[in-house]
Amino acid sequence: MVLTDVVPANTTFNAGASTAGWSCAPNNNAGSTCTLAIGSLAGGGAGGTASYAVTVGSPLAPSVTQISNQASVADDGANGTDPTPGNNTASDTTPISGADLAITKTDGVTSVPAGGSVTYTITASNAGPNGVTGAKVTDTFSASLTCTWTCTGAGGGTCAASGSGSINDSTVNLPVSASVTYTASCNIAGSASGSLSNTATVATPVGVTDPAPANNSATDTDTLTTSANIGVTVNDGRNFVQIGDSLNYTIEVSNAGPSTAQASVTDTLPALLTGGSWVCSGTAGVTCASGSGNVLNDNATVPSGGKATYVYSATVASAGTDVLDNTASASLTSGTDPVPSNNSATDHDIVVMFKNGFEGAQLLVDALGSGSDFVTAQLRIDAGLSANLSIVPVEVARGRGADGKLLFTLELARFGNDIAVRSVTRDAQGLSQRSGWQAVDTNQRMLRFAWQSASGGAPNGYFSVDGGLTPLVVGGRSDESRLTHLLVTVQQQVPWMVLITH
Repeated sequence: MVLTDVVPANTTFNAGASTAGWSCAPNNNAGSTCTLAIGSLAGGGAGGTASYAVTVGSPLAPSVTQISNQASVADDGANGTDPTPGNNTASDTTPISGADLAITKTDGVTSVPAGGSVTYTITASNAGPNGVTGAKVTDTFSASLTCTWTCTGAGGGTCAASGSGSINDSTVNLPVSASVTYTASCNIAGSASGSLSNTATVATPVGVTDPAPANNSATDTDTLTTSANIGVTVNDGRNFVQIGDSLNYTIEVSNAGPSTAQASVTDTLPALLTGGSWVCSGTAGVTCASGSGNVLNDNATVPSGGKATYVYSATVASAGTDVLDNTASASLTSGTDPVPSNNSATDHDIVVMFKNGFEGAQLLVDALGSGSDFVTAQLRIDAGLSANLSIVPVEVARGRGADGKLLFTLELARFGNDIAVRSVTRDAQGLSQRSGWQAVDTNQRMLRFAWQSASGGAPNGYFSVDGGLTPLVVGGRSDESRLTHLLVTVQQQVPWMVLITH
């Protein structure tokens, strides 16, 4: 006997694992006729049976709504004739309840700068053969993305109208040939690096099969680049300098974005300056370092919109030229700067021997008497003015001797929540010497200082400043000048400090 099976349309034919010997002509595709020679039936004689397993494989075309298969058996003549040929053929028809869902995703680019933005277009569609109610579209956006999205349908497709964050929409309805399109607008974190990869998926509801699941997900991948517009300014707040002066250069390194900048910051002091040291502070997310030396060289991290502020202090040690130019610069250690022309700046001062009005701000003079070898005083810092302090030092008071000689200067600055004070004195050569910074007790806002003149030129003089913690002491001084006047800076018609006792 011969068993014959006609391969149904839109399918392929595979013989069962337990049956060998099938022959298909002309091939194994839809429409082929496959035959198998059958030996004796189980049980022999009348009533014998034989079972054969045949797999009809997919994929099916989306338009297929059912599949029919027909098998027949024919006597090869060796066993006589079949008295009942009407039951030699049987067929089976199976309805197809699936839907071929597909999804695409693209942002139209292959690279994007960290800190920038992308817009993803995500489209889910249904090629049939059946419509789907309650399909699910998901897209889990990476941690470096902040997204909002909207969705519109076409051809009868419906979806959630809008949302924020990742997409997890299980309300999607897709009739045959319908689609829904999500438009996701995403901001990229400025610190993101590497690549940006996201996958969107569409899934049929329970009980519905998809004959072609390979197109149920789509991934978009972009290379992340660094693009940061860093700018530099430098200013010491003055136009003229003299030998011995203490200068405070304020260097600001800002980042206009869009990416976080890894910046190399440099400032090599001119030969006229010595004794360099700097402190650094920044806005949220900025990292930078303080240090000392005549070459400032720091690697700073500056987020988009952030600023690192350095105060670089130095002393004018000589007057080899008539001008003093100091240049600060910054450059990206990686990535590109779209506006490199603002990556450096120069402060220009004129070096003079003497200039009227050189001391700048109006000063309030408090007499401390005719002067003595040892003078102490206690002062209260104005709360209103100190509230506006920054990392940039502010000169708040000067001490002078009877001969008009400048003996010391007091400076205030703010580091985070702390107010700090430092002193600037002169050495035997007349060059400025800066003490370290000392935190001030902000509850009391009191400063106490003591001036001890040297005797007979011996190095037994000192200047001490106490702001609430360990006093700052500048000792080993040979200056015999007696302190007679305290000059307090006045700002907005308010003195920075008021003399309490002396």
